[in-house]
Amino acid sequence: MNPFTVGIAQDIAELPTFSGIGFRLHLFVVLYLAAVIYVYRYAGKVKGNPSLGVYGNYKQGKKEALLQANTKMKIRHKLV
Repeated sequence: MNPFTVGIAQDIAELPTFSGIGFRLHLFVVLYLAAVIYVYRYAGKVKGNPSLGVYGNYKQGKKEALLQANTKMKIRHKLV
């Protein structure tokens, strides 16, 4: 969908510049909507049952313990 690369590629292939833009836009819209619907449904499932998500059964207490830990930032951390 990058117009620069498509324009260069079609010029190299000796095709009319930006030919087929309607097809590419239609395909983009269809695939974009499919991706949004998929992510929306997945988020709804995970919201209902967090164990289905990537993180599994994440415990809130672990986050609190990490936030309250007294750790010092080392030079290695700063460099990264």
